[in-house]
Amino acid sequence: MKNRPVREKYSHKIADEKKSRKRKESNERMSARAKRTDEDVYKVSGRAHEKIVNQGVNLSEAIRDACKQSDLDVLGGGHPPAAGTKIPVEKIELFLENCNTAVRNQLQRK
Repeated sequence: MKNRPVREKYSHKIADEKKSRKRKESNERMSARAKRTDEDVYKVSGRAHEKIVNQGVNLSEAIRDACKQSDLDVLGGGHPPAAGTKIPVEKIELFLENCNTAVRNQLQRK
């Protein structure tokens, strides 16, 4: 049987928007992380609603920026509404803070 990740799902608040359980609402972004049992990393995945993308959010750029700001030499990306990467366990909180900042900056630019 293949080693499965231990799931730690959560809705991560980005850019200080009001939290909502309805993903279809325009100000809700969802992300999830799963701790890998075979590696000392979290697999991170983010999704943004079309309305958020239309407001200037690009999750691929945000993840790459957050990796750079977190001094991580890892690959990450995807496309504006969906992106992901793997983050070392000891850097996950810093990465998430930097991801929040990257998205907040994107929203302020538009």
